[in-house]
Amino acid sequence: MAIQLTVKQPDTDEAHFSRPARLCEFTQLPLTLGGEGCALILPELQGEAALIAQDELGFFLQSLSEQYRIEAGQRQLAPHEKHRLHHGESFLLHNYEISFYRNFAKAKLSRQSGFLTAAAKCGIALILLMQLFAITLLPGLMKKESFWLGQQMHLDISARCDRLNKMLQKADSKDPVVQAMQQAFRQELQQRTKYLRRQSRHMSRSQRRKMQETLQNIENELAALQDVSVYGIYPEPDLQARLKTIIQAESQP
Repeated sequence: MAIQLTVKQPDTDEAHFSRPARLCEFTQLPLTLGGEGCALILPELQGEAALIAQDELGFFLQSLSEQYRIEAGQRQLAPHEKHRLHHGESFLLHNYEISFYRNFAKAKLSRQSGFLTAAAKCGIALILLMQLFAITLLPGLMKKESFWLGQQMHLDISARCDRLNKMLQKADSKDPVVQAMQQAFRQELQQRTKYLRRQSRHMSRSQRRKMQETLQNIENELAALQDVSVYGIYPEPDLQARLKTIIQAESQP
């Protein structure tokens, strides 16, 4: 297990008062602190002043020299005395303030956590793809869909006009009122057909929808006029029989 030590030398000199601490990381124990030849070299010190090691109970700090003062746990350590170190604890060696940290290894993710992480990443990727689709491809598809819908409505209107023309050609009502109404529908249909030939490409979707509704209403009215006589067919009056009856009644005493 790796450990980290931050080393700071208290200094009242204004030029060095805010000097940042020195960070050192070690992966092999035990390590010595002191002068030249030690794992952690501290200027102004000579020889091995202290030792940091690990046993079955954990990490500990040991004083190795009577020459330098070591304070840990709010007390001064005797020569060769050990002190248990805890994560985040600080101690003084001569005029250096040293903080001890354990560098914990990252815990392995469980299968469930890995699955949730992968699912979250896939969900984010899917959302990004959907946004990219909405930005780049969707406008073009909507434009194409609008175009084909307009063509479909145009074909439906043409089919309705052809169907109405056939209905008017087959109309053979003898009722003069019905004939007049059919003639009015015929003229209106001709005007609408001419308008469609000129303006069909420029009509909006709402205009085509209104045209469909109007043609449907005309078709419904023409269907209702078939086989219908507004005034009906009345029999001719038999005047001769009526006159004979009156004469006979007058000739009787």
